[in-house]
Amino acid sequence: MFKFKYALFVPFACFVLLYLNSCSLNNKKEPLSESVGKAGSLIITSDSGTLSGLNIELNNALKLPLSNLPSVQPFFELNEPDIETFSKFYYNQRTILVIVLPSNVNQMDELLEPFDKDSISLWLKSTKMAVKVQENLLAKNQHIVYLFANTLTNLKSNLISERDLIVNTLMQAELKDEIVKVYGENTGKGKFYERFKNKYGVGVNIPNGFKIVKENDNFYWFQKDTSIDGFAKSIGLIINAYPFTDSTDFSYVKIRNMRDSFCKYNISGSLKGTYMGTSESDFYPTRTFEKIKVNGLMAGKMRGWWTIKGMTMAGPFIRYVVQVPDKSSLFVFEGFIYQANINTKERDLRVIEAIASTIQ
Repeated sequence: MFKFKYALFVPFACFVLLYLNSCSLNNKKEPLSESVGKAGSLIITSDSGTLSGLNIELNNALKLPLSNLPSVQPFFELNEPDIETFSKFYYNQRTILVIVLPSNVNQMDELLEPFDKDSISLWLKSTKMAVKVQENLLAKNQHIVYLFANTLTNLKSNLISERDLIVNTLMQAELKDEIVKVYGENTGKGKFYERFKNKYGVGVNIPNGFKIVKENDNFYWFQKDTSIDGFAKSIGLIINAYPFTDSTDFSYVKIRNMRDSFCKYNISGSLKGTYMGTSESDFYPTRTFEKIKVNGLMAGKMRGWWTIKGMTMAGPFIRYVVQVPDKSSLFVFEGFIYQANINTKERDLRVIEAIASTIQ
């Protein structure tokens, strides 16, 4: 009798163990754990042959140096595990790029769950690469960008011709991650947002951790001070407004001049007579300016380098000049970075862009 029960128990126990193990593999996303990985880290997965064949094209498309930083560093730090390695160790990363070809589609069942077979078949037959995005598939706050192509040759060509689309898609994923990181799950507006909205007609949500350094009738300066590797680091935020005159208000020269005027009288250096200004020196990266829209509002966006006149201090800034809905004034939001060893990372500037996304 004992032997009979034991004989039944062994296969039953094995079945239970196999079932539980199967559940752990097929239900990594139930419940979803928080995604991991630092900003600027990109996981690229495909079969090993495809990854090897795309090495040069991926580097050219995704590892170009940043024009706004003094050191030559890529926008993304790439890690390229094959599909099997990815499924074991990298499935819960924040930002992922998946390359799908007819030769490897059958190895990606779990990654391709969100798509129906007919759509996948259509994308893999087309000579034009398809770019698709899925969020929160295997972890919370995760963004997976898929590239579907019919051949490796066409994929190489499309990586060059569609580089801007791919990079912008990945950058938007990074920005969404940064917003969650900066504000957490709390999507409410802080007290300063309401103050700015009532005063200027446009507001911006100042995150927790930023302390007000200076406030007067039409100028606000917030700052968050930290340290990294023993070096001091600060992120400063500026808010002010001024009247709208004409279309030249959205030119680089006008925005720079107005910036220098406000900063000269409101942001002083540690030595008497010194103040913040905008650098035009070729020693620093090229200044950039573009007309954009922020939550439907017309805006000018300037990236450049600030300096303290008379001192050897400098750092990058991003400035947004936004037209107030009644079109009579301009709302200004700027974020600037100071880091003592000047090795400012692009991820610091992403914090500023995440905050700017709350302008409305």
